[in-house]
Amino acid sequence: MTNGLFEQLLRQPENEMLDFKSSQYRFIRATDFEKSELLKDVLAFSNAARQADAYVLIGVEEVKGNRGIVRGVNDQLNDSDLQQFVCSKTNRPPVFSYSAFEIGGLSCGVIRISSQKRPIFLLKDFGKLKANAVYLRRGSSTDEANPDEIAQMNAAELDSDKPLLEIIVEPRIVPHINHKCLELPMWINNRGKATADDVVVVIYKKPVAGGFSVGSQTCSQTTTGHPGTALKLNGPLHPGDHPFLCSTDLGQVEGSFVATFEPVEFGVKILARNQAAVDVCLTFTKTELFAGKPKTATRR
Repeated sequence: MTNGLFEQLLRQPENEMLDFKSSQYRFIRATDFEKSELLKDVLAFSNAARQADAYVLIGVEEVKGNRGIVRGVNDQLNDSDLQQFVCSKTNRPPVFSYSAFEIGGLSCGVIRISSQKRPIFLLKDFGKLKANAVYLRRGSSTDEANPDEIAQMNAAELDSDKPLLEIIVEPRIVPHINHKCLELPMWINNRGKATADDVVVVIYKKPVAGGFSVGSQTCSQTTTGHPGTALKLNGPLHPGDHPFLCSTDLGQVEGSFVATFEPVEFGVKILARNQAAVDVCLTFTKTELFAGKPKTATRR
């Protein structure tokens, strides 16, 4: 979790990938009924159809149509205790984590639930939850999945063992000796369950003439039949790998530059031997750039 991502989540509405909890879950010295609230949320987000991580932000109050308000929590839960509690009750261990995160001097909790094989359900009744029931996040609410939804989960599981590549771009202002520059650093991430081989990333519609600086440990410049700057990864991209890709310098941050700055739009094409080509376009407004608002483009 980064400050930029946390801020981005605060500005989104609750959905199948995000939930806000103004207070901490009842877990320590809690009843089974109280503990089942956390268990239900982990199951529901695990069973939701999505390709990116889902998050539960604890210590954040939802504000309809506006940025969530950070309230913070007085106590934090222990990830290993939660793992043992949840995984001992399900047909397969859900892939999730709990961590503390501090922002603005306040301590919050973050539950991150990865995209994973479904369905996941309880083997025995617990608290208010039923055995063999498949709980599912729909929008901002949780319900039991119907037979058609469960069938779709089983069908999707047959096609789940593939690379899932995404590009993450997080603008940042970098200080130099006598000035500051606005840069667009990029990372490539494999969220899938298989290794991606022979990965080439082509960046086109270059926003400025400054060019790209390439991290030699991760990739090298190459040529392809596509116009743009082509970067070939020096090795395969294994599941969970998240290497730095490159960055582009948009220019010095000064009065005239800020006043005349236009939205930045550029395309990214991801090529790999064992997956279909990914071709996406990312656009950053001036407000998003100077606020350091990250963007992610994901495609299987």
